[in-house]
Amino acid sequence: MRHEIALALVASVICMGGARADLISGSQKNVAGWSVGAFDDEGKFSHCAISAPYKSGITLVFSVSGDFSWRVGWGHDAWRFKRGQSVELTLFIDNTGPFNLRADAATESLAVAELPAQAALFDLMRKGNRMTVRALGNTYTFNLDGTYSALAEILTCVKRYTGVAGKSSDAPAAGISAPVSEQPGSEGPNRRSSGFSLDRSGKSNEIRLVLGDGTELKPQAVFEKASGAVYVVKSEKTLGSAVAISARELLTNCHIVEKATIVTLERQGAILPAALVSANQDADRCVLRINDSAGPMPNWVRVRPYADVKIGERVFTIGAPRGLELTLAEGIVSSKRAKDDERLFQTSAPISRGSSGGGLFDAHGNLVGITTFMIKDAQNLNFAIAAEEFAK
Repeated sequence: MRHEIALALVASVICMGGARADLISGSQKNVAGWSVGAFDDEGKFSHCAISAPYKSGITLVFSVSGDFSWRVGWGHDAWRFKRGQSVELTLFIDNTGPFNLRADAATESLAVAELPAQAALFDLMRKGNRMTVRALGNTYTFNLDGTYSALAEILTCVKRYTGVAGKSSDAPAAGISAPVSEQPGSEGPNRRSSGFSLDRSGKSNEIRLVLGDGTELKPQAVFEKASGAVYVVKSEKTLGSAVAISARELLTNCHIVEKATIVTLERQGAILPAALVSANQDADRCVLRINDSAGPMPNWVRVRPYADVKIGERVFTIGAPRGLELTLAEGIVSSKRAKDDERLFQTSAPISRGSSGGGLFDAHGNLVGITTFMIKDAQNLNFAIAAEEFAK
């Protein structure tokens, strides 16, 4: 019933004013806890939208119209907005912001804000964990679980009803790009089937970004926070490391796993089968996924954006040099580099054979890079791919 009420509110979130649109028959579905629907206005496609009710009584709404402009709305049965009323608000996604917006009353119980035409903001919404809104002296917090799948579905919905298909970017006006289609998984626990279509981006849509908060932990506290996400990676002929960034996906280097037919993850005696699901060999970025028959990984880490990391910060490597799993080393960010348009961290934290694919963590336990290579016959010239490079 609450989802039906939410969709009724969505019907008011259209491009022009507060006129009510009608739900298109057969378009309604539920994705990751969000109601999805397509709407028309006097027989002409208007918008697709998602909505979810919260325990506070507020319903959160996202809408994308046929020109790929997009909006966010908040509704509550007890609210009574005046016709034409506007509300200034400040929005944060996790620790990123502020975004200053103006919400206008679409109905007496629903306020809608036009969102900036920025692909980066749309991506932040998809990957975020929490939305915080400050308005009229109040602060509201919304869990964004499931938004990646739901916002990807809303773009697919708009493409379906506008007849847009087969383009790499379907939203020039709003700067929102259409979602990358998910690739099928492997048939066996750790082998690629002959029909397996490998995504060649070397990226994951399960990465969650977080900004540094200025605090620093002691080395033992960093290890306790981050080491639970680091695994030894073994294939037929190679040995390395990988870092979990969600309950099922890990980041590593392609030179460890790209040519392997069998990949396993090991940690303190436990062994998990894994499949290679995304690989960009030129950039040395690979993504592993544990089989769905295995239980979720208990620990994973968030990724700190490249631009937020400063030269001179303390950083730590955790990996398996020479197969010695869960080895901790300390250093600093010596410099920020670029190689073939790939962003890198140069660090004094030691990297040895077997460290490839391990994590470079900041002093709060956030993942900043994937340790990749060192320059031989040189002292402390070690490099890590910026972990943000793996993010879709």
